[in-house]
Amino acid sequence: MSELEQNSGHEPMAAYVVEAYDSLHGIRLHFVHYRRRHGDVDNLSVKALLDGLVKRGVFADDSSKYIQEITHKIVKIEPQEQEHTEVIIEYLKEQYGSQC
Repeated sequence: MSELEQNSGHEPMAAYVVEAYDSLHGIRLHFVHYRRRHGDVDNLSVKALLDGLVKRGVFADDSSKYIQEITHKIVKIEPQEQEHTEVIIEYLKEQYGSQC
């Protein structure tokens, strides 16, 4: 994700990701952390990731006006594998909390 923040001087991604925030009812973010060992979930910080996504224009800001839910999952990987975090962005088209 640091590459995302470093390259933030480029054209915003918003045009490619979503054209109008007004038609959305929020965003649900899922962070999947691939780690060699399990750690405390409360030590996971995604502030830099969120700031980078906002800076690139993926969504307008990281306030609760846009971000409705954030989940974390830790997946244990083998010692030789690269640790990384996967971000899954779900744009909500229905009112948050409504039943489908």
